[in-house]
Amino acid sequence: MLRSINDLRGLTIRATDGEIGSVDQFFFDDERWSIRYLVVNTGTWLINETVLLSPQSIRSVNWESRQVEVNLTRQQVQQGATYSFGMVGCEPMGSPTSAEQRGPTHGSAHTRGRSAGCRMA
Repeated sequence: MLRSINDLRGLTIRATDGEIGSVDQFFFDDERWSIRYLVVNTGTWLINETVLLSPQSIRSVNWESRQVEVNLTRQQVQQGATYSFGMVGCEPMGSPTSAEQRGPTHGSAHTRGRSAGCRMA
């Protein structure tokens, strides 16, 4: 079934060892017509932190329970890249190792430049 990107907003993100937050926004690659990153609000788990998750880290989406299961642990998410609103571009901030833990992106996980076709959605 085809779904709108907006259907993912608010879904709970569940790591292999517990809940990590909910889908807040997206970075959309308008050249490839794909979601580049899910912007995840971690709520009270990581206070005042917003993290980026590669859609390739998604294991499954359960529409009935409104949950997205990812192939990451809470520790991997905590050690990974964060996002600050107002940040230019859509590459994660953090070490290349952190980005790799979140799953591969289009191209190298080590890329730091702004993707010309990447937009907040």
